[in-house]
Amino acid sequence: MPRISTPEADGDAHWRLARRLVEIRDGLLLLAPYRDPALDAELRTASADPAVVEAARVAAALSAHRRGAPPRPDPPEPPAVQAADVASETAWLRRVARAYHRSPVVARYRRAGKESRA
Repeated sequence: MPRISTPEADGDAHWRLARRLVEIRDGLLLLAPYRDPALDAELRTASADPAVVEAARVAAALSAHRRGAPPRPDPPEPPAVQAADVASETAWLRRVARAYHRSPVVARYRRAGKESRA
């Protein structure tokens, strides 16, 4: 979501990485009203990998946002457990990104968004 990305700023690599993580989390918060909690049971059945489940949730929310679905008035709460440090958060988001691009489970939700725009 371009509106949350900020120009690169000065700082060491650790600071820039932390800033990028905040931007990603901001994007996920902006997508929260488009997440559908009804998908959770379906996704847990489709994959036991939490990264695949999260990537599919993101794909479905992004698809809903792109097709102009109305935001939910009661967005789900963010996950209660998040990584404790920058390295753990980076590793988690890399797993989610990898699943977003490679998982056939996630591909179904990504295709749904593309088909609705066609």
